[in-house]
Amino acid sequence: MQSPANWPQEIGQFAGTYRAAVGSPLAFIRADVQWSKRWQAQLRTVATDARGTGIQFGVIVDSDRPGSSNVDWTQHAEERLTDVHAILGHFPDQLVFQSWQAHPTHFLPETEPGTLTSLVKKAAP
Repeated sequence: MQSPANWPQEIGQFAGTYRAAVGSPLAFIRADVQWSKRWQAQLRTVATDARGTGIQFGVIVDSDRPGSSNVDWTQHAEERLTDVHAILGHFPDQLVFQSWQAHPTHFLPETEPGTLTSLVKKAAP
């Protein structure tokens, strides 16, 4: 299923309706990016709108290539993390590192290339 081209506006409208009904903003909006689509401008729009209305903005960082190894998967996810940082000019308020694929097969140690926590460590200040 393809996302409608106006999904950033729809998210903004929903956030406004929510705020009007509840009396406070959403706690956060988290983007699960379809990396194979044109996402850059839309991500920037949603992030800017969210932050401008007091809503924390987050991105799920993963790889859309199954990869042939843990290192391949984490390297591709790191490229996505770098892309997000470049598009926004900073890291989002929240980063979620997640995989629905066979890789990576290990979370730890963070000092070992190809583990999920090695990817998390790259985003740490």
